[in-house]
Amino acid sequence: MSQEYQIPSGGLNSDPKSQVYDAIDDIYQDRLDRNQHRTEQMISPTSERLYGIAGDIANARKYRLDSQFFIHAENRNNFIKAASKKIFGRELSLRRLEPLTEGRLKKDESAIGAKLFGSIRQNEHREFFNEDNENWFFYQSLTRTDGAIESITLHYEVLPVGVLRISSDESVPNVFIDGQELNNFVLATNMYHDQVLEQIYDLELKSDKIAA
Repeated sequence: MSQEYQIPSGGLNSDPKSQVYDAIDDIYQDRLDRNQHRTEQMISPTSERLYGIAGDIANARKYRLDSQFFIHAENRNNFIKAASKKIFGRELSLRRLEPLTEGRLKKDESAIGAKLFGSIRQNEHREFFNEDNENWFFYQSLTRTDGAIESITLHYEVLPVGVLRISSDESVPNVFIDGQELNNFVLATNMYHDQVLEQIYDLELKSDKIAA
């Protein structure tokens, strides 16, 4: 006996397979929402503050690179300098155009960052700069009277749960910093943020991110 196919009484959307897929989608979306909420809860206030500081700097760099393609750089050709001094009695300041790069911007930023930790001694070289959203670097080298160089690099990695300090000196442990050291680090990043945005990127912005 022939049997006529009947559309389910609930309509097309009541197809059992469709209902199962919809249920799976709902479960999956609920899991994503809960995981995202859990992740947001896990970010410490200090890390969130540091992410904001790095984000401001990244935006300023991007805007400068998108709006300015070249910079004027001094020609350091010693032969030209010597010749101009002999001919004109003084060294001529010859300038040329060079492509503006992110590395150049970071180098300029580091020159400002180096001064945040006090005056720089004659035998000292120091750098402090933001690499990206999660990474900051401090570098210091001292040239001794015998010509030997002592140096240390501190890498500060900003993780959701805190700031991990990684040292090139084996005697300095790699730890999550806290207390006064963490406060000093956050203070330095705030000062870096404000001075770099004003002096390099000509932005009259003040960071609302204060030390924890």
